Amino acid sequence: MHSKPVIFVVGADKGGVGKTTVTRAFLDFLDAHGVSNRAFDTENEVAEGVRKRFFPERTEIVNLRDSDDQMKVFDTISGATATVIDVRAGLLSPTLQLLGGYRLPRS
Repeated sequence: MHSKPVIFVVGADKGGVGKTTVTRAFLDFLDAHGVSNRAFDTENEVAEGVRKRFFPERTEIVNLRDSDDQMKVFDTISGATATVIDVRAGLLSPTLQLLGGYRLPRS
């Protein structure tokens, strides 16, 4: 049985509310339950990202305002059962609008 990929968006329009903590706990939960996952970190103003420090093997830093980085996210969604996108402060609303227009391919 093939599972459909799922996208989890962790974000808030205000900084300092615990997005990193929630994302780390969520990725640890997915690991503990054997769920294939990968993460995108949109905190591209920090050279090494924030989440990438904790999950370097499966976290990629992206700028969702850049069309090439948007394609990195969309073109690889089906590669993992769960995709976690940690959205930096102030970008939650634009990211949800961007993702709202995306449709997963039918299998």
